[in-house]
Amino acid sequence: MSVFTMTVWIVAIVCVTTLLDKYLKARGKALQERIEAPSVTEEELAALRERVAVLERIIVDRRFDLAEQIDQLERDHRS
Repeated sequence: MSVFTMTVWIVAIVCVTTLLDKYLKARGKALQERIEAPSVTEEELAALRERVAVLERIIVDRRFDLAEQIDQLERDHRS
């Protein structure tokens, strides 16, 4: 094996190793972001649960007469 051939092989191995290292680091970073993502989703879920609770209170509360309020707004708008 000549010195030139050996040099080409060493450069090729270094290039492939560098590319593989960058690929694995990027893949690991993407996996880490996926692991951390549920915390954001949990915050959004908590906000949605709070909004649903408010809507349930509005629907269940018998003193909250939505139809009557809509009619009142229509009457006020016509005046």
